[in-house]
Amino acid sequence: PPTNAKPAKAKRISKLRVVTLVLALAGLVAGVMMVTVSLTSASSSAMAIVTASQHTTDEFTKTGIPLDTEWKKQVWAFAVQHVTHPAWGLAHSERDYQNAVHNAKANGLQVDLDVLFAAAFLHDLGALAGWAIPGVSHGKRSAHLVGPWLEQWGFPKEKILQAQSVMINHVEDILPPAVMPVEDTVFRDVDLLDFIGDIGVARLLSTTEEENGVKGTIGEITKQLEEWAQLFPPQLRTESAKQEAPKRCAEQKDFLGRLDKYTYGGKAL
Repeated sequence: PPTNAKPAKAKRISKLRVVTLVLALAGLVAGVMMVTVSLTSASSSAMAIVTASQHTTDEFTKTGIPLDTEWKKQVWAFAVQHVTHPAWGLAHSERDYQNAVHNAKANGLQVDLDVLFAAAFLHDLGALAGWAIPGVSHGKRSAHLVGPWLEQWGFPKEKILQAQSVMINHVEDILPPAVMPVEDTVFRDVDLLDFIGDIGVARLLSTTEEENGVKGTIGEITKQLEEWAQLFPPQLRTESAKQEAPKRCAEQKDFLGRLDKYTYGGKAL
């Protein structure tokens, strides 16, 4: 503290002890947890990766993602309640986060895990019934909705625009590769991959009867899958995603080929 503040030090300590004692008697003080946060500068994009954060709980998501800050618990609780859809709901969000982390590691990219977490669990909110607006990109709608909430939940203010950028660019792809943030690139690639292969088939078939899904018969869904298998791979930017795409396309083609065989050339599908 400044030297001219030393005379008030004793009073501050005394007040602190009184407050601490009252809280302890009420059973509200369990201890003090130290926080260590280290930032590593990214080599090409001036991005950074948070390598440690404040641990407040031992809770985890279904796939083992640690809910180690209060704001993560808030995001998770909201997603559990509101991000509900068989194809682009909570399970899709979990896969996107886990796959984005793996994708970044596989390509030697440094990413902000806080940004990826917030974006993963909230990026498709704007596509869901009750939140979607006709004619508005669901990425932009999601970003618009969650900005104030993230701040309210305690998400780092300086990262809100980054998280919103990931949500927007997972749909829009409005930035050229040279200037697109690394989190946006990594996340968009894995989100596209989740529409291809066995997982893509499972996701799309689950929407045939959904009010906010891809309506139609199974035959119409298979045509959509075939179109996406042609459309999405050329859009991928990370090397690991480019290598993964042919494998997924092959397994999808194999499945749809057998399906065609069992349904008399798709006529009984």
